[in-house]
Amino acid sequence: MSDAQVASLIHSAETEWVRWGAMRAYGLPGNELCLVISDGSCQDVQDGCGQEQTTALCPLVDEYWAQVRYAFGHDCTRNDVCEWQWPGPDEPVTTSAWSAAFISAVMARAGISQTEFRRDHRHAVYIAAARDGQASAYEVVPTPAMAAPGDLICAGRKSGSGWPSHITPATIAHVMAGVGMHCDLVVSMDPTHNTLDAIGGNVKQTVARTTVDLDEMGRVSFDLDRGRKWVLVMRARRASPQLVDR
Repeated sequence: MSDAQVASLIHSAETEWVRWGAMRAYGLPGNELCLVISDGSCQDVQDGCGQEQTTALCPLVDEYWAQVRYAFGHDCTRNDVCEWQWPGPDEPVTTSAWSAAFISAVMARAGISQTEFRRDHRHAVYIAAARDGQASAYEVVPTPAMAAPGDLICAGRKSGSGWPSHITPATIAHVMAGVGMHCDLVVSMDPTHNTLDAIGGNVKQTVARTTVDLDEMGRVSFDLDRGRKWVLVMRARRASPQLVDR
C-alpha cells in the first residue's frame, strides 16, 4: 500500500468521524466501553438508541451498507426513539451491526480495491481473506504487535452478542465467517503517552474515536484489558515497511 493510499484511508475515516460529531469512546477496566458526551460524562448507549437511529445520521449507515450490498440495511423510517421503545403493535426491528460495513466503506472511499481488501459486512471475512493471501493490502499478525496509522486492530465480540468471544491471539488461524469480531482503523500514534487513536463504526451506536493503551514495548496487546481485548493487527503492506516487531 502506498503512502498516498494510507493518507487517503486515514482522511476517509476522519471525515466520517467528523460527520458523526467527532465523538470519543473511552475504554474502562474490564473490557467495557462508554461514550463521552457533551457534559463530560461517559455513558453506555443501548443498541438502537444512539446516533445510528437519528433522522440526520441513520441514512449514513445505509451508505455504508451499500458498499457491501447488504440486503437488510438500516430501518430509517422510525427514528429518534430507541428501537426497543418504538410504539405500536409490531415487534421492534433489531438493528444489524454495521462496524464492518463502516470499515469497508472507508476502504472503498479511499480507493482500496476489492483485490486489496475484501469488503464485507462481517469483519471475519476480510480478516480471513487477508490472512489467507486472498487480499493483498494487509497481513494478519497476532498480538502483541506493533501498529501504525492505516492498520486495523481487531478484537472478538462479547459473548452477549450471540457470537463466540473466545478468540485469542493463538487462535486467529481459526477465524471464520461466523466468528464475531470488531475492528477499528488506526489513525494516529502518540509515542509520548504510549497510545494510539483508532476510529470505528457502530461503537456505542456511532462512529467514535478510541484511545488505546500500548504495552511497554509500544505494541497493541491482548492482555491490557481496557475497552477491548485486541487479538490481532491487520498490518498494511507498505512499499517501505515502517515497523518491525521487537
